[in-house]
Amino acid sequence: MQIHTLGPTATDSYAAAQVYNHRNWQDQAVIVEHPSFETILTDLTAYSGDQLVIPAAFKSDTLNASWGIYITHYCPN
Repeated sequence: MQIHTLGPTATDSYAAAQVYNHRNWQDQAVIVEHPSFETILTDLTAYSGDQLVIPAAFKSDTLNASWGIYITHYCPN
């Protein structure tokens, strides 16, 4: 299992991914650092089966989108 989030290790998102990994995967998942959330979201389909730790209020001016758009598109149920 891989958990994708913002790096480097000093970010709050990385710390949240560590907590999530510990609580849900007993530290067995690999946390993958990305330079921005946009880099994750623009290639989201490549991470099918993996997990993503992203702030609930994420908004991207670069992508002209918010997290709600991605939830509606990729997780319609």
